[in-house]
Amino acid sequence: MAKGKGGSKALTGILCFIFGFLFAIIVEAALIGGGIYFLLNADIDNLLSTVGVDNYDEETGKNIYINTNVEEGGVEKVTDLLDTLKGFADKGKDELTIGDFTSLFPVGDTFIDGIYSSLANALAGYDITEEDLREIIDEEQLKATPVASLGEFFRECGQSVKVETVMQIAGIDVAASPVYLAVAYGDRASVMYSVEDGSATALYADEFAYEDGAYIREDGQALGAGLEEYLVARSDGSYALYYSVGEDGTAEAARYADGMFVSSGAEYTLYSEGTAKLSGGYYYDSEGALVVLHARTIGEISEEESMTIENAIGMVYLDDLLGDISADNAVMAYMVYGISGITAADGSMQLPEGVTHTAVYHILGEDGEPVTDSDGNPVTKEAYVVTEGGVITDVYYLEETADGSGIKLGCNTTVDESVGRIDGLKDDMTIGELLGDSGDGDNVLLDALRDSTINSLADDINTLSIQELFAEDIYAGSGELMQVTEATFSTDYIYYTDATGGELVNGTGKLEGPWSEEYAGYYTYGATAGVWSLFLYEGGSEQLYYINDIAEMQLNVTANLRTTTLGGFMEMGIISETSEGTLSMSLDRFESVGGYEVPEGKDTIGDLTISEFIQLIGALGTYFGQNP
Repeated sequence: MAKGKGGSKALTGILCFIFGFLFAIIVEAALIGGGIYFLLNADIDNLLSTVGVDNYDEETGKNIYINTNVEEGGVEKVTDLLDTLKGFADKGKDELTIGDFTSLFPVGDTFIDGIYSSLANALAGYDITEEDLREIIDEEQLKATPVASLGEFFRECGQSVKVETVMQIAGIDVAASPVYLAVAYGDRASVMYSVEDGSATALYADEFAYEDGAYIREDGQALGAGLEEYLVARSDGSYALYYSVGEDGTAEAARYADGMFVSSGAEYTLYSEGTAKLSGGYYYDSEGALVVLHARTIGEISEEESMTIENAIGMVYLDDLLGDISADNAVMAYMVYGISGITAADGSMQLPEGVTHTAVYHILGEDGEPVTDSDGNPVTKEAYVVTEGGVITDVYYLEETADGSGIKLGCNTTVDESVGRIDGLKDDMTIGELLGDSGDGDNVLLDALRDSTINSLADDINTLSIQELFAEDIYAGSGELMQVTEATFSTDYIYYTDATGGELVNGTGKLEGPWSEEYAGYYTYGATAGVWSLFLYEGGSEQLYYINDIAEMQLNVTANLRTTTLGGFMEMGIISETSEGTLSMSLDRFESVGGYEVPEGKDTIGDLTISEFIQLIGALGTYFGQNP
């Protein structure tokens, strides 16, 4: 504002000089010529020449002091000059512009140059040159501004300055940082642009909902007939229509074809600034060059109350900040692109050109929370991953259009959305993906839980059976499920409904006898091996135990040690098979020895439990002690 007032004072001084100079000429000419009429009708160029003033610059071909070229808005006679000056006075400062003076007095251009020079001197400490100011303050607009409005003009100039211009003046390379790009241009548009005749146009989008047979915009307006084919079906059930806005203010629906948006030729008469949402301010072309679709101004940023440096950073995509992401890094791929279950493509898959992997894309809404369907289940999309040298170069999914074709939409996560992705890790990524484990290691617990998520881990652990976890050790070293047959059927076995070791039958894993052909669809590991029987057997047959049942298994050991026979211990491998001859000895030979009584139902030493065997040893000891 202060600069504008200073400029006005300088302009007044110049005009006083000019008017004084002209008055002197007129007075002198009147004294010499002796006729006022002659003076008023005299040719200005001749009059100036009479007093020795050359009003013509041969180098530029233009007048120096007074514009006497009538074809270019000048005046030829003194009367014309006086009439023009009177017109200036009638306009007053609210209408009179600097351009009015400069059109009549070319010397006024020197005053305009002085404005730029004075401002440059005042801003010299900020490394702002006169050339920089001419980029910010348009000279033609300056000339067209009324003198009384110069202060407001300079303020508006400041508001209309592009952010990128200010950053460049400050020596900041806008393209050097995604944060700078976010401040200068806003969101990066990955695919939201139209390419026509080699030029890019920023696209806007309106959102519609399908209600009662019509597509209704958020402001209640219905989509016009014939435009349905340009709608894009979004994952949340809404629809979007993308369109461009011309310089004349008319809008044109964008048509998607061959991987890009192009001109449709169909006017979008429903266009309204109130609903228009710009889909992106910049992007990078196929050559990696920065293409700016919309450059923010200082005024736009000041109007956006939320436009802070923190929010600018929040708009930046993580792949811009973090650089190269390997397809093998499941955690980073999820955080940056929102994908999980990355699978290398094989020859059997019919995939878009260039795609090297497929994945599952977990969609986030505008609030950064997962998009869910009517049942509350997360909405996901099949994602296509493009890599080069193992590094991800592009990730996208396809949204359907009304005509059934798919629109390529980028899978990207902003800094603001990273919080949602961190929360999503708990549900969307498996333990195996988080740990980067392939499942072929020696960690049986990890192998069993690798398909669990963080949120499902507790429940999965509680439902993980000891039999599944240590199957290879428990079942004679094979640990492989086999389909049950009549020959392999036993009521003592644990059974499963599928060969992956999933759901257990009847909750206890048992099947009742006798054999039935219906049982042919079940699977079993068979009989336990080694000392596992001490842990897993109760009442003479194997029972199903979960991780949380370890205490009960310990009780089984105590009980089974009391009831297991020596023959049973030999089968477990606790007693060597070399003792088989001893274990097969008949108990009849020891009857009445030392008062020993054979337990009912026992025929051989192998039929005895540990306590019963100790009783036999005690009786033998008594006998040999009495009969040395």
